Amino acid sequence: MKLQHTLEQAQERAALYALGALDREEAREFAQHLQDGCEVCAREVASFGEVVDELAFAGEPVEPRAAARAAVLARFAAPALDQDGVRFVFGERVAWEPVAVPQVNRKALFSDPQRNFSTNLIRMAPGATYPSHRHAEAEELYVIEGDLSVNGVTMRAGDYCRAEARSIHDRIHTVNGCVFLAMSSLDDERI
Repeated sequence: MKLQHTLEQAQERAALYALGALDREEAREFAQHLQDGCEVCAREVASFGEVVDELAFAGEPVEPRAAARAAVLARFAAPALDQDGVRFVFGERVAWEPVAVPQVNRKALFSDPQRNFSTNLIRMAPGATYPSHRHAEAEELYVIEGDLSVNGVTMRAGDYCRAEARSIHDRIHTVNGCVFLAMSSLDDERI
């Protein structure tokens, strides 16, 4: 459908289009009108586009309020983003922290205090050993890199292990070091 318009109407619509001020449907219709080949509107959009590009430099720079600046920077520095019931954790923003076992560190990805359950990225240095423990709930491990021996079975990158509630891990160790994802209860009992 070809839009009929005066030069004044073309200028008004082109200006609003260049500024991004048309609603979604109007913008779609105008874009289709341009695609259909209206040279008058295309020229007007091009000329207004140059003006719009210059608007970004027209005002004097203003230092943001300290609170606003801090809020924006915190959003980009936060280790996690919760959005519409979905949690994103940005691994490079989460620091490795030591645990009570020598040569073992973790990145805490999620903790569920109601279930007393957590999801962690675990890093073990070459030769590290994790002590025997009984599982209060099911535990799941997924090896991302390196080697991990669990109850005498050596796992490598891509391998998965699930230990049911009340089962025992006699010994967990690594020869060359490893990183793995662990989803486990905070109520596990060392034995």
